[in-house]
Formats: sequence, structure tokens, C-alpha cells
Amino acid sequence: MRTPLTSIVGFSDFAEDSMTELAPSAARDDALDQLAVIRRNAEKLSKLVEDLLLEQQATVGKLNLDLEQVSLQKLVADCVQGFQPMAAARGMTLESNLQEGTTAMADVLRLSQVVDNLVGNALKYTPEGGHVWVTAGAADTAEGAVEAVFVEVRDDGPGMNQLEASQVFTPFYRAPAARQSATAGAGLGLALSQSIIEAHGGTITVRSVPGEGSRFRFTLYNDSTRRARAATS
Repeated sequence: MRTPLTSIVGFSDFAEDSMTELAPSAARDDALDQLAVIRRNAEKLSKLVEDLLLEQQATVGKLNLDLEQVSLQKLVADCVQGFQPMAAARGMTLESNLQEGTTAMADVLRLSQVVDNLVGNALKYTPEGGHVWVTAGAADTAEGAVEAVFVEVRDDGPGMNQLEASQVFTPFYRAPAARQSATAGAGLGLALSQSIIEAHGGTITVRSVPGEGSRFRFTLYNDSTRRARAATS
């Protein structure tokens, strides 16, 4: 699927460049608008293909992670800052409470993808004027050593019932409220987020109450805790 998509995007670019060299006219403007639609939807499909490939790699245990010591505080702060314009446009409040010095051994690109997905979903599916809170810090300590770190995204949106919440990490599943909304989506984001967190040896959970909102939380463990959890699983 990548190969034809590359051709579509490439030739759309070529056609767009060629059209801009023509004398201004209504026909030229219409053609440029149509090419923009082609480009936009091809890029959406390319993103979907990438997500499908990542999900498949995770399913067969071949999701490669480039692990490094990551400042969770900075990673989440950057994500929140990036979503502030979206929150402002929807009249929503996006707040964060980030513990200083929180770090994790993780793939910064993949972990950013998870945080972006959780915060983006909270903003998309919470009605205008709503509130989203993002928290990050140490999940547990023992003798002064951090055993785990967490990131939590909470909203005061429509929430889900127990059955819906139990299926949100299933590929292509979308809760009824999401399907009825005008927000587009393929239902892959949360499934992929779960795969990425589990590839890190972590866990991701959801707690939700209809009419009161949802709370997504993932936890990453240090090496010794991760090995101990793997041995008992």
C-alpha cells in the first residue's frame, strides 16, 4: 500500500507545481483545490498504513524500540504545549501537573505518539468548553528509588460504560459516542498505544463513567521491576 500512496502524493505534488505556473483562472484554482483534497486524503491514508504496520509489528513481537533515558516531564510538556491551540479553538482548558525530574527508559518517538494520542482523543471527544488534565510523575517508590513512572490524561467528557471501556484498546473499535460524533477516526490509536506501552514492558488502563469523563493512565517500570513482573506473569 505504501508504493501506490507514494506515487499518488508524488504526482499530486508535481501536478500542483505545474498548475501554479499557469496563468490565474477559475479552472486553475478549482484544480488546485481538488489536488489539495487528493493530497490531504492520501496523507491520511499514509498515516493509517503506518499505524497498521506498527500494530502488526507489535502483534508479532517485532516492534523495534530505540530506548534512551527520556525526560517524561519535558516530553509531556511539549505535547501539552502543542495541543494548546486546539484547546483554545474549542474553548477548552488543558492543564498539566508534571513532577520535575521524572525520567524513563523509553523510545521517545513512540512514547510521544502515545501521549499525543491520549491528549488528542481527550480534546476531540470532550464537548467544547470542557476540561482536560494531564499528570505525570513517580508511580511508586521504595527506599527512595523510583520503581515506576506514570502519565495520566483525564477529561470531563461523555465517558463510557463498562462494556465500551473494556473494548477501547481493540483495533478498529470506536465507542458509540465517537461514531456518532463528527470526529473522524479509524479506531487504531488506542490499540497502537497499548501495543507501544506493552512493548516497553508497561501497562495502560482506562477508567470511565458515563456523563463524568474518562481517565487513561499508562505506567512504565524500571528494569528490575519490569523483570520481576515478567517472571511472575
